[in-house]
Amino acid sequence: MQACRPERQVLGMTLDALEEAVAELQPEERTALANWLNEQDMDEWDRQIQADFSEGGRGMHLLEDVREDVRSGKFGPLHSRRT
Repeated sequence: MQACRPERQVLGMTLDALEEAVAELQPEERTALANWLNEQDMDEWDRQIQADFSEGGRGMHLLEDVREDVRSGKFGPLHSRRT
């Protein structure tokens, strides 16, 4: 049973119609589409990280906490171990 999806259309196509169109692609076309979608996801992730850790972003307090911990000596240099 398929979950209820909104019937929003993109370029006149519903999500179901887009899925049907993708299913008709040749394997190399699906690979190219998957690569493009992955790039879109990575770009969105980068934009979100940039926004979160910019001045006033929701993650900025975490950076400030780490900086304070470093200043107070809670963290020291990392040393690599050779085995």
